[in-house]
Amino acid sequence: LLYFGWNRELRRLVDRKFFWALLAFVLVIGPWYALVATETRGEWIKAFLGHENLNRFMRPLDGHRGLPIYYLVVVPVLFAPWSAFILAMLWFGVKGCQRSPSVAEPATSRLAAPLPDSVRAYRFLFCWAVAYLAFFSAAATKLPNYVYPLYPPLAILTARFLMSWRERELKMPRWVMPAGVGAMALIGVGFAIATTVADRTLSGVGICAVLGLIPVLGAVAMAQMLRQDNRGGFVGVTTVTALAFVGLMVTFGPPVLDRHKAPKELVRMTGVADPSRDIRLGSYGWFQPSLVFYSGREVAEMDTAKAVVEFLDVPTPGYLFVREGMWHEGLSQHVTTPHRIIARHYDFLEKCEVLVISNDLQSDVASR
Repeated sequence: LLYFGWNRELRRLVDRKFFWALLAFVLVIGPWYALVATETRGEWIKAFLGHENLNRFMRPLDGHRGLPIYYLVVVPVLFAPWSAFILAMLWFGVKGCQRSPSVAEPATSRLAAPLPDSVRAYRFLFCWAVAYLAFFSAAATKLPNYVYPLYPPLAILTARFLMSWRERELKMPRWVMPAGVGAMALIGVGFAIATTVADRTLSGVGICAVLGLIPVLGAVAMAQMLRQDNRGGFVGVTTVTALAFVGLMVTFGPPVLDRHKAPKELVRMTGVADPSRDIRLGSYGWFQPSLVFYSGREVAEMDTAKAVVEFLDVPTPGYLFVREGMWHEGLSQHVTTPHRIIARHYDFLEKCEVLVISNDLQSDVASR
């Protein structure tokens, strides 16, 4: 809609190709939706469309809230180190969206003439990115992964900017590329500082600070290429720097962070993912959807002390995931059934200690 409106081609929305595309889409997803709706008596449709989409758009869920500028901050961070050129790329990308006027050609003739393919490409990529950015900025619930689909157009626009500069097709102030070199160095320094500070809460993350040297050293090499006016070498060094930085970060970063994921570690420590065990899981005051994923079981969410008491009173072994503060500040006084704390782990997302309380006094999970 944005793209056709910008090009003054809204009539293309009634193209029969859209009808056939919609029909193909429905034929592909229809049987699956019909089956899951039937199997769950409509509950899945209500949860997926109503709760996970409409409710998440209308109000922040699971504490994932943010200001309207949330993604304007998140996108440059997650686009690093290519975000060193993001402002220049956007500036020259906007210029690429404009029809280049000819001095000898009147304005009326320019409007009637077909758009050049290059202008169409720039406009399509900008509409692609802006649509996701605007929609999810308006949504109340915000998470970094919601706008993943806008990174491909940003990547293509960045590549186009660098290649056009390399081929000397762009005219720009002399300070633009040196500023990109400086930004690359700042990305490395900022990453090193951020991981060092984060290590205070997430032990082990600080070791990744050494990766910040890659953008810094890359910036030094880029500056050397720039002094030699070796534009091909500049783009090549930038590419190698980005690949090395991102590649090593995604190789060594996730294993370190995995140790701090409360749901995953609590499931491992308690052994509740063992399918041979006849157990029940519940939560009070703390819940993450990944708890269901890692345990492979339904997790009953409770919101009253009475529900917790009834949960632990049932003879079948039960495992209650609860915030430590809520447990010690009154909830434990209501539970008379013999129980014990079998696991604890700090949740850095919720910034709280999480306990696992169980009425299973015979299991050896405490030694895991």
